[in-house]
Amino acid sequence: MASTQAVLPLFEQAKSEDLRPRLTIVSAWEFAHGAKRTTLQRVTARDAHRAAKDVAGAAGEYAAPAAGDAAAVAARI
Repeated sequence: MASTQAVLPLFEQAKSEDLRPRLTIVSAWEFAHGAKRTTLQRVTARDAHRAAKDVAGAAGEYAAPAAGDAAAVAARI
């Protein structure tokens, strides 16, 4: 997830008011640190992918989908 966190500023610079990718990373980290897997990871993963569609450029191409993928993996483990 370190690489996901590295590209998150791209998204936040482009659309700072949209917290979906950041919340997605938080939910994945919660799971990684021992929290039970819940629908939160699945829901936030979808939200981050939706956020990617709402912003152009590298923010939408890399940052938001990476956050979504991180939580999606946590949801499937």
